[in-house]
Amino acid sequence: MKHKILFTFFLHILPLFLFAQSFLPPNAVVGDCYAKCLPPDQFETVTEQVLLKEASSRIVVTPTEFKTVKDSFLLKEAHIVYEFVEPTFATITDSILVEEASKKSHIKQLFMKLLCNKYW
Repeated sequence: MKHKILFTFFLHILPLFLFAQSFLPPNAVVGDCYAKCLPPDQFETVTEQVLLKEASSRIVVTPTEFKTVKDSFLLKEAHIVYEFVEPTFATITDSILVEEASKKSHIKQLFMKLLCNKYW
């Protein structure tokens, strides 16, 4: 029982003495009465930038995309093909004008022929 009383004393009374000294101001005058007043909390709105996430880089792997494309391309260049065609022959009879008819006398020509044949 003795222990309970001591325990109650130390638990309830002793803290009052310890805190009673801290209520007085450091330059307290004897005989004056002091009261400890707690002023209301003061709040101030401050706007500041806070780093939420540091700059970083990342690698994104995108899946391969395929699509069907119709395209034209050159298989063989244009070229010239020579074909051998067998010749066909035919006999054609035509009359060709060698010299036009003239009204000059042929006597002079005949005379020259005779002379040439005679002396040569």
